[in-house]
Amino acid sequence: MGHRISDASCGNDLWRIERGDAQHNRQGGPRAGGSLKMLKLEAFAPDDARLLQEGVDRWAADAASVEHIHDALREDVDHARAKWRALAELGWLAIGLPEEVGGLGAGDAKDIAIISAGFGRSVRNEPLLSAVVICARLLAILGDESQKAELAAIIAGNRTAAFAHTEPELGFASGPLRTRCSHGALHGSKSFVLDGADADFFLVSAMDDDGAMGIYLVQRDAPGLEIVPFQMIDGRRSADLRLSGVEALRLGSQDAREAIDYVLDFAIVALAADAAGAMAGIIELTKEYMASRHQFGKPLNAFQVLRHRLVDMYVHLEETKAMIDMGATALALPDPAERSVAIAALKVQMCRAARFVGQQGVQLHGGMGMTDEYIVSHYFKRLMVLEAFLGNADFHLRRVERAITR
Repeated sequence: MGHRISDASCGNDLWRIERGDAQHNRQGGPRAGGSLKMLKLEAFAPDDARLLQEGVDRWAADAASVEHIHDALREDVDHARAKWRALAELGWLAIGLPEEVGGLGAGDAKDIAIISAGFGRSVRNEPLLSAVVICARLLAILGDESQKAELAAIIAGNRTAAFAHTEPELGFASGPLRTRCSHGALHGSKSFVLDGADADFFLVSAMDDDGAMGIYLVQRDAPGLEIVPFQMIDGRRSADLRLSGVEALRLGSQDAREAIDYVLDFAIVALAADAAGAMAGIIELTKEYMASRHQFGKPLNAFQVLRHRLVDMYVHLEETKAMIDMGATALALPDPAERSVAIAALKVQMCRAARFVGQQGVQLHGGMGMTDEYIVSHYFKRLMVLEAFLGNADFHLRRVERAITR
């Protein structure tokens, strides 16, 4: 029996999905790569995916305005948390996570990409990528029963989390990490922790005394933890971390490299969908502007060279959407190296498309495309952050090179 959303008028309310006995009894699926059991849940049925898409589209259309963006930049933490809980009530934070911790027990990367695209289209800064796509999946894969209580709190919209992995000396690379955990205490520094300024807890990567990489759960108020907040160019509140003898609980006992690689590949698919949503917003606004703005007695869209630019923007977007679909499919590949090549290729395409579409959108709008009072500038800044996060085009080209010459 497939998944069925019982009321089309509430197509974005995923708690209305009804499942048969087979789905209720299904656990995480086949192993990916090595010994860790990755999350492999059944995708939504086509009708459910369509209803989800329609609901997200309606939500994004209502939220995509400069006024909402400016309000979000000024809002306090309590108001931001209320919006986070509202997303949980829709069931969106539960997609692709196990039922035993409050998840839907269904949904794959393509379903999550639908929501991520809506976030990009509406320039929303709730911590979907950091808390749900990354941290919730790490907890589901590595955490024990007590640690999965934090996962349930994320799904319910009561807690947020951030993944602290990047280090100042590493650039985009994942290792070798300098942060160490010795006798249960963390020492080191982490940089560019997305959404870290307001996170309730952190998942911190570090090397143990045996040279294995682990993930450690650190509460926000842990002694020895210094949080250095900053605001990125797109308004998201992130942070650097300083860890001086911070007591932490390890997720599982295995080396976490395989899980981290898999979850970050998953995150790149969601990130690319977010960028695709932002690019679609730029293209739509640019098309409308070119039809209404006149020069030399003609609308801008009467000039063939400008129409060709708009077509090129659309081609870049469609190529990215095709690569997102390929990347989401590649997550199920049993060979991590093959998956890595596909995800790296996706990120290269997304980076190039984001820069082209963002720059063309600003240039075709002229000076107003750079103003804070016009949404195109916010799309552009979001795309620049997404281009850099989890590695830029050059970094992922080298990743492909290493994989195919190995």
